[in-house]
Amino acid sequence: MPSQKITCSALLRFSVVFLTLVLILRASNAQAATLFLSPKSGVFTVGKTFDVDVRVDSGGQGFNSAQATLQFPRDVLNVQSIDSSAVSTIFNFWLEQPTFSNDKGIISFLGGTTDGVVGASVPLLKITFVAKGSGDAQVAASDAAITASDGSGTNILSNVSGAFFSVKPAVEVLAAPSSSPAAAPASISTAQTTTTLLAKPSELPLVAPVQIKRKAVVVKNLPEKPKIAVAIYPDPAHWYNLTTNYLAQWQLPPDITEVSTAVNQEAVFNPTLSEGLIEAKTFPAVKEGIWYLHVRFKNNVGWGPTADYRIAIDTIPPLSFTTESSAGFTTDNPAPTLTFKTNDALSGLQQYLIRIDGGDTIAQREDSYIPPLLPPGKHIVTIRAMDNAGNIRENNVDLKILSREQPLFVIGGLKISKSLFIVMLVIAMIGAFAAGSFFYRARQKQTTRKVVIAERDVMNLFTLVEKDVDKMLAYYSDNNIDEREAMEMLTILKKIKDNLQKTQKYILENIKEIGD
Repeated sequence: MPSQKITCSALLRFSVVFLTLVLILRASNAQAATLFLSPKSGVFTVGKTFDVDVRVDSGGQGFNSAQATLQFPRDVLNVQSIDSSAVSTIFNFWLEQPTFSNDKGIISFLGGTTDGVVGASVPLLKITFVAKGSGDAQVAASDAAITASDGSGTNILSNVSGAFFSVKPAVEVLAAPSSSPAAAPASISTAQTTTTLLAKPSELPLVAPVQIKRKAVVVKNLPEKPKIAVAIYPDPAHWYNLTTNYLAQWQLPPDITEVSTAVNQEAVFNPTLSEGLIEAKTFPAVKEGIWYLHVRFKNNVGWGPTADYRIAIDTIPPLSFTTESSAGFTTDNPAPTLTFKTNDALSGLQQYLIRIDGGDTIAQREDSYIPPLLPPGKHIVTIRAMDNAGNIRENNVDLKILSREQPLFVIGGLKISKSLFIVMLVIAMIGAFAAGSFFYRARQKQTTRKVVIAERDVMNLFTLVEKDVDKMLAYYSDNNIDEREAMEMLTILKKIKDNLQKTQKYILENIKEIGD
């Protein structure tokens, strides 16, 4: 039928498209990390040295290893040194030590960490370059990979962002007047300052501030304290895990004639060097720690009070830690107590994030956790320690829950469980009852009166036994026996044993009497 063929064909096409979309979505979710260099750009003079960090934005996913090969123009730049100490990298072992060759213009590394790490600006290496000769220098990465820490070995790298530097002869830079905006350190003349951030914060260029030309209003009082706004670091009370060039802005009252700024680690500082009349400025990235941006206004009366804007940076995850189980990681306890403890040296530890088998995440500050009753089988427990800047150290453990039914005893290598023991007991009792009934029927004609009496007594005894057996089977109706039920079953078994012994003795006595 044509209509049916068309429908089937349409369904087939829909299925193919749907599966393709699912695969695309899975691939996009699996690849979320970015390898980038910081700073991304800069202008330097011949003979100067400058540092470049190799960092990772993990995109919210955990990773435990990374590798890359960096290329740089050997006639413009040379590597002076590579810092792979604990202050410059989260790696604690190297499969390939960081190496460089100025003759070939390459840097390569392959490192890892025993824990998973999550962060927006996780440091891998610090490279110190020397500006060797004038010209443009592009630093690019190849053969790069970032491995997920979930045990799959998946490469989650989705983007690589290099850097572009310009090296100028010393004479050319010194020729510019010190008061000229073009002489601002590490500026790039190919871009203009804007109030809108670029797509990637690390791509925000360092440019000379735009000078405002206007006639100032004459006043009688000193300027008010500036009100500073920094889009990337909007809350001075918070910690941030991103180090990048940043744009600071402030509103200029009509009486202001000059502005002075400074960035240092002093909570209170009064800058005095005039930078002209500016309402925004791009500042270079700061390193880990607490920094302060100081902005001060001047009018016809003089310099006013300084606004001190706090910028707190922490890109290092909490310290490495392990997870312990009170009953071991292979146990019949369905809810063992898990313990873990770590700290963060800079911003401080905020909380632990706990997840079992990819389920809901539990957030808590306590360093121990009792999971809900887990079914028998293997379970993956992920413990994430998050600091106040949002950096995460991740620890994954396998927890194997054994079946809670253990054997009562072993006979010749055969494990006799509680359920098997009950079944064997019931079969034995049924066999004994059948044997007694058979004997009774064989002798019925000769000893009617005695057999009737014996039958009554035997039935009474077996009725008692049957009630006890029913009681034991009721305990086992849920396929699980706790300690209290086991003790009660043991008492019932002793009672059954006594009744069976009485039955055996009574039957033998009646057999002898009937035989007589």
